[in-house]
Formats: sequence, structure tokens, C-alpha cells
Amino acid sequence: MVFNEATGFPYISETGRTMMPVNACLTSIGCYVAWDNQTKTVFSYKDNMQVEIPVGKNEIYVNQKVVLTDTAALIRNGRTYLPLKSVLEAYGYQVDWDGEAGIVYAASPEKIALSPDNINGGTTGVFSRKQLEFSGFTGIQADVTLPTVTLAEKGDCPYVYFGFDWAGDAGNAEGGFQFIEDPDHPAYNRWTVFLRQGKEWRWGENIILEQGSSHHLEFFREEMSDQQVDLVIEMDGREVVRKASASTDFSSTSVKAVISMAMSKPFDGKNCLSSSEGARIANLKVKERNAGYSDFESHPLYSEFKRSIGAVGMWFGTADCIPMYLHYGADGSVSIYNGGLILEQKAPATSVARKEYVPGNVTVTDQYIYYEDGNGQIIQAQLADPSIMKTVYQLPVWTYGDGRQYVYDSRLFVENGTVYLKYHQGGAVMGADFLIRLDDDGTAEELQSSYHQVKILGDKTFSRWTDLMPYSGNLAMKTGNGEFEKLGSPDYIYTWDYISDGTASGGFGPEDVYLSDDFLYILATDFKSYKEENALPGIYRIDINTGETVRVNERAVKEFMAEGDFLYCHSNGTFYRQPLKDGKEEKLGQVLAPESEKAQNALALEPEEIRNFIVLNGKIYWQKKFDHGLYDINGKSLNEGAVLDSMALRGDSGEYLVCTFAEEGTAKFRIMVFDRNGNVAFKTRDKAFCRNISIFGDRICFYNLTTGTVCIGQLNR
Repeated sequence: MVFNEATGFPYISETGRTMMPVNACLTSIGCYVAWDNQTKTVFSYKDNMQVEIPVGKNEIYVNQKVVLTDTAALIRNGRTYLPLKSVLEAYGYQVDWDGEAGIVYAASPEKIALSPDNINGGTTGVFSRKQLEFSGFTGIQADVTLPTVTLAEKGDCPYVYFGFDWAGDAGNAEGGFQFIEDPDHPAYNRWTVFLRQGKEWRWGENIILEQGSSHHLEFFREEMSDQQVDLVIEMDGREVVRKASASTDFSSTSVKAVISMAMSKPFDGKNCLSSSEGARIANLKVKERNAGYSDFESHPLYSEFKRSIGAVGMWFGTADCIPMYLHYGADGSVSIYNGGLILEQKAPATSVARKEYVPGNVTVTDQYIYYEDGNGQIIQAQLADPSIMKTVYQLPVWTYGDGRQYVYDSRLFVENGTVYLKYHQGGAVMGADFLIRLDDDGTAEELQSSYHQVKILGDKTFSRWTDLMPYSGNLAMKTGNGEFEKLGSPDYIYTWDYISDGTASGGFGPEDVYLSDDFLYILATDFKSYKEENALPGIYRIDINTGETVRVNERAVKEFMAEGDFLYCHSNGTFYRQPLKDGKEEKLGQVLAPESEKAQNALALEPEEIRNFIVLNGKIYWQKKFDHGLYDINGKSLNEGAVLDSMALRGDSGEYLVCTFAEEGTAKFRIMVFDRNGNVAFKTRDKAFCRNISIFGDRICFYNLTTGTVCIGQLNR
């Protein structure tokens, strides 16, 4: 690029660092650049990267994580200048300095992108590596949790290990945990301890470790004489492996911590089918020559790109590969598996606005990102370019607040490709629930402003009163923009499952409402008997033309679902199916043992063991009350140890089931998408809720609570 008076000119700082004018430098590589005058911070954004550069501080923030620098950004002649090398490297550029010519060379990440061909060791597998600079390290220790492994092919071999690398690649050594993937080995599907230097290997004798177990490991050098240095591994306080080192000079040694999946076949960037999940390296410390142990993170990371190796050169040091395989947990754990796609990530708005948005209240369509900012505004930003945005709705001030709070429980969500906004105004009893439809053209329409809950099915809108005190005949319908008219019989309480034991009663208002031809299927309770012991809430069919109301099942039912030509429900631990039209009820499967004390007159305030369920292509997915897990009709857990927190049908015609899981527990995945055949089309450890997720064709878009970005990718088919 060319510099002039308008852009400013680069210069060499007193510390010998090249300083570049911010706007000219970053816009030339395609970054969006903004300036926050209050915090004196430059915000830059490109693709899935955001770099914040505070003036006067020896640090920058890369995707909100601090990276220390040896030079601070500063303001000179009214223009902000930045330390070139650290910022460009954050965006993936390789920066070199020709001192004689006085020229800075910056190679774009497209030319040197991390790949199986240019990552040291990455040609044989997938590695998550952190390596410290060459400073003469002599020991490394940590508490290690061994991952759970699923092997898809013989020859795949997971590792969790530490290593010493010598300058000039002389005498490098590695030691730690190796997974036994050979089915002929007596310790098959277990872990053991290894030490390797060159082609020489040592293993811990009779050491067999369980998957998921935790151990303290120390790997260090021990001087035996002037001519001999031993490499030693101690596990849980006892020596388990020792060998004489091929090198005795540790004056220029670096250390590394690695979680990897190695392969016997050449790695092409996507052909690793095995998984290693939940590895954790904690309390990681390193020891320098003539010094004690110190925190691993307090030392500078080592990274070097050697252009002389291979066709495009090779990275050594701090390389995490490959993004589609690496998944990080909130507890610091690392999992390696093929996520099925490489996600494109976008901030929900410009860098400055992103600082103000309400975390979690974000949803996505195939064209727009909708989010709530700190001023109660609902912003619509273009998915293709989130810096292009406009306000489409202003939340009102909460009438019970201090005059500065906005209404609470504001929720943005997508349903059938349309964005809706829900919020509550006023108190719990005297307040109102609002439902707003947000259209792509930037207009908004109020659909609900009371406890009359609405359900839009085609050109029909159904309204039912669901406040704390129900009343009979609480159902109405309108067509198009017409007026609401009463629907059904006045003898029933609609969408209420009131049940009584004769002394107490309770219930709630589910949203199970389905329209098939001219018949509405809805949950209802006989008003005359809802406080009596014989009250049996169930499924009713209403002729929307005549109002005729007919019960279609005999069992006490608290929730149901219609799919295709069938109704699905459960009662007393058993799932049933029956045709929408007249037909015999069919028992699909008893998933929980019936309890005599939970008979048909059991209190609705004591939910059954089946908490929630969804049907996709005739397959039932349900949540168990006891552990909140996700199960199939055969009682098989679909995400072992995970707590299901939301599930919904998504896609152009509801052809995918999206399930999200809480961050606590031992969940392998926090988002799972199932297709109509029951196959997993997508899974990740990143966190979102169903309201944050949309699917259009084979494209998934979701707001990632883990990274604070919008992710876009392709589903597996």
C-alpha cells in the first residue's frame, strides 16, 4: 500500500518496532475499523476475528482474549499508530522484516494458512499444541485428565503428552500418555505412559489407565554425570519411565503441551474419523535451568514459520489444528473430533455495538441477525455484513421499575423462518405478555398484548386465555385480519391440564395446538369437573366451522403432538399413537415403569417422569425427569451425562430436530441436530439455545454463546 499525508506514514519506534497508522493498515487488508474515544480503543473486525487495540497498553485482545505485546499503540499527531507485527499476526499474516532494505513483508493467511501440509506433526493427525519459546527449560508438570476415546479405524492413536524441543531439531523428546488402539494388546482401549526420543521408545511397565481418569505427571531431565543426562517421567509421585537422553545440552530448549489424534495414514485435513473428548491439562508448570517451577502461561509462546521446508514451508510451535476438529469446553477441556463443518463466524454487530448488546438475546435468519442492545433497541443487522444495521423495535420501559429499566424476559426467536419478540410488561398477575412479529423489511406488528396467548396456523390465528385463573370457553379464532370469535364448547377449559385429587388442584397451559384441514386438535379439561377427582385432561378435536367439540382419547394426557396423519401422546410412562381421523390407539413403547400412586388423578403439579417429547418422522425423542437427559423410544441416552435444556424442530419444513444441553454435567455435546432418519447431522460443544438457532436448507445459523459470535455452516447429509 502507498502512504501519504492523508493516511499517515509508518515509522520505527525507539524500541525498534515498526509502527503503522491504524486505519490505513487494517482497512487495506479488509478490516472494519472503529474507534471508541471513551476507552481510547481501536476495534477491528474481519471474518471470524476481532482484534481490540487499547492505546497505551502492552496488550491487544484477540476475540476477547488478552495477548501481550512488547509495544503499545499510541496517538501521534492526532493519528493512532499500532505495533504492526502483533496485530497482523493475530489476523493470520506472516510478518518478516528486511532490516537492510527497511521493508516489512506481510504474507496473507491465504498463502500460509494452517493446513495438514504445513503444521509440524499435522501430517499424521490433528493436534492441539501450545509451545513455549526456546529458553532452556528442564522440566514440565501438570494434572492430566485422560480423554474418552472412540476409535473409528485401526491406526488412529490419541495422545496427551509433553515435550522438549531443541533448537536445530536435535534430540527432541516427548513423554506422557498414549492410548492403546491395538485390539491384540492386553491393555486395549486403555491408556499407558510412554517416552520417546527419535526412534527409541520406552513404556511404563504394567501401567494400564482408565479413560477419564486423572493423574499428576512430571517430565524432566536429571543430570547423572558430565556425559549423561536422563529423561524421567514420574506419575502420581512415582518414577515410571527413564532413558538416557541423546542430547545433554538443554541451553536452548523449548517445552510443549500437546493433545493430539495421530494417524498411521496421511492426514488430508478431514479424514480423521475417531474422537478424543474431554482431555484436560490443569496446573501446568515448567522449570527452567537453575530455577524452580513457574506457570506455563507466564512464558511467551513460541512460533516459527520455516519457508525452507516443503512446498509452502511449515509451522513450528503454537499451532492449533484443525479448527473443524477442535472443541473447547468451559472447564478448559479439549475434545478432538470431526464437527462436520468449518463454521464461518460473524460478530452480531459492529465491534463497538457488540460491546453493548444483551448476551444471549440474539437470533438469526438466513439473511439477518437480530439482537437487543444495551438501550433496549432491537437491531437488525445484515448477516453478510453485520456492520450494516438498523433499529426495528424499541422495548418500552418497565412500568414497575425505576424508570430506567426496560421490560424483562425479552426473548428473540425464529419460528418457521419468521422472527418474533416476546417480553413481559407489568407485574406477574396484573401484567401482560407481548408478542411482536419482526419482518425482514424492518416493520413490526404487535400480535399479543395480554395473557391471551396466540398461535398462528396458516391464515388462522387462535387465542386462548392462560392466566393463573382459567375459565371455560377460553378459546377464540380469527381468519386473516378479521375479528376474534369464540370457538368450541363453553364447557371446556382449553390448553389447561387441570387435575385434582379432591383436595388440591393445579396445572399449566401448554402450547399444544394443531390444525389439520378444518379440525383443530387441542388439550382441554371439562370445566364442570376440573376440581373433582374424575377430571381427566385430554385431547379434543374442534370443527372450526361448527364448533363441535369431541374428545379423541380416553387417557389423562398433559401434552401431545401431531405429525403427519397421527397424534402422539404419553400417559403413565407409555407412548401412544393414533390416527388423526377415526382409528385405533396403538401402544408404541413403555419407557418408564408405571407407578400406582401416579394414577389418572395424580396432581398436575407433580409432573410425570416424561417431561417433554418431540416426534420427527415417527421417531420419538423424550426427556426424563430424573436426570433431564435426552432418550429415544428404546430408552437409549442420545448424549450421555447431558442435561437437555431445549429442543425444537427446525428447517424449511421442520425436517431437523435441534437439541441443546446445559453447560454443566459431563455432556459430550451442547448442540446436536438430528435428521429425519435419526442420524446426527451436526454436533458441537459450543453453547446455544434453540431460540438462537435456525436451519435453512442444509445451512445452520446460530448465535454461539461460547464465542459471542454468529456461526454459519453446512449440515451433514
